[in-house]
Amino acid sequence: MCMAEYWTTAEAAEFAHHAPGTLEYWRGQGKGPQFVKLPSGRVLYRAADVVAWMEGEVQHFAAHELAAWTGAAA
Repeated sequence: MCMAEYWTTAEAAEFAHHAPGTLEYWRGQGKGPQFVKLPSGRVLYRAADVVAWMEGEVQHFAAHELAAWTGAAA
């Protein structure tokens, strides 16, 4: 495993412009980017998963905004 491809909660949160506590909360809710929980309890995020999640959020937000602007259902 190449550690450069994995981020701590703090690193992932900084990249995604959210507080670490937000990512922790989302983990408990089954939301947010995919993560890996090691047997030690340490949580890591693959950089590619965080980026993919952010891209999905942007597309979802854009579709929602478009629906609001046009009055159409998202």
